[in-house]
Amino acid sequence: MDIPFHKSPNFRAGNIPKILIIHYTASGNMSGVIDTFMKPNGVSCHYIVGPTGEIVQMVKDENCAFHAGKSTYGNLDWLNNDSIGIELVNWGKLHKDSEGKIRNWTGAEHQGPYHYSCGDYWAHYPFVQMAACVINQFYP
Repeated sequence: MDIPFHKSPNFRAGNIPKILIIHYTASGNMSGVIDTFMKPNGVSCHYIVGPTGEIVQMVKDENCAFHAGKSTYGNLDWLNNDSIGIELVNWGKLHKDSEGKIRNWTGAEHQGPYHYSCGDYWAHYPFVQMAACVINQFYP
């Protein structure tokens, strides 16, 4: 599969991936996420997966992307050095307002499907997005 590459300026050479970190973008727009990672603002990821399964690569796997911040897992610190970062275009955590409407962090009413889990409302991840994330990335 040919994955389009948009070279983010936010990376450094050297990465020995040991773990996979999957984040949500807290937005609903793939082009906006690409634009954010193209700015010299210090944030990036290796891959972005859109809600319809489209994939874009921002940083080569052998380079360190800046997606995990100050982080630890087991005996690993600063996980950017040891990981592949995948961002799923998704609003993530939502909230119910005083009128009972479900809203994202910007205050806009959420238009898509959502679910309630572990005491919070969450934007739905489409099956095609999950399939693209797993199947296309690890079984080329």
